[in-house]
Amino acid sequence: MEKAWYLCGCLALASCGSGMDTVVEPSSSDLVFTELAKTWDEAVPLGNATMGALVWQKGDALRFSLDHTDLWDLRETPGFKGDTFSFEWVKEHIRNNDYGKVQAAFDAPYDALPAPPWSFPSIRWDSPRPCAFS
Repeated sequence: MEKAWYLCGCLALASCGSGMDTVVEPSSSDLVFTELAKTWDEAVPLGNATMGALVWQKGDALRFSLDHTDLWDLRETPGFKGDTFSFEWVKEHIRNNDYGKVQAAFDAPYDALPAPPWSFPSIRWDSPRPCAFS
């Protein structure tokens, strides 16, 4: 948890720039974004596979969601029970070229709420600065 607060503090300091623009020339291996993601599911992921952050724009602010691999909602979901939820059932439908049934069976529970398991953020922070992306 101490690392999470440290990372949050670093992000907070980074958002309070001196007002000077820094120009960095991108290399051929850089990821270059022409605009920020507008929703969390399109956010830029940053991290090391254990702890990470999603960064996106909401309104005029940057939103950071800090996540850790150990934080999951593991409540049982009634929609994910039964004989159809086995790897053998999935493989059978793939062999029969009938993957649509698999996709429908696994997508349906997520259309109803709640539908865990899902990861939830340990910390969410909205930058107080207006966001200008250019």
